[in-house]
Amino acid sequence: MVTTAKFAENRDVLQNISWHTFKAMLADMGSERNKRLIAATRAFRTWVRQQMSIAGQ
Repeated sequence: MVTTAKFAENRDVLQNISWHTFKAMLADMGSERNKRLIAATRAFRTWVRQQMSIAGQ
């Protein structure tokens, strides 16, 4: 599950993942991980909005 906290900046919290999984995700993202995380977060939020819109119809 991903939770978005309300701060001066946006933060997403990954819950119920192991440390091993987290480290593997960072390794997969490489040195450009900050840009990739920002893009992935935006894409995920867009997907969630779309799913909520579909469910509300």
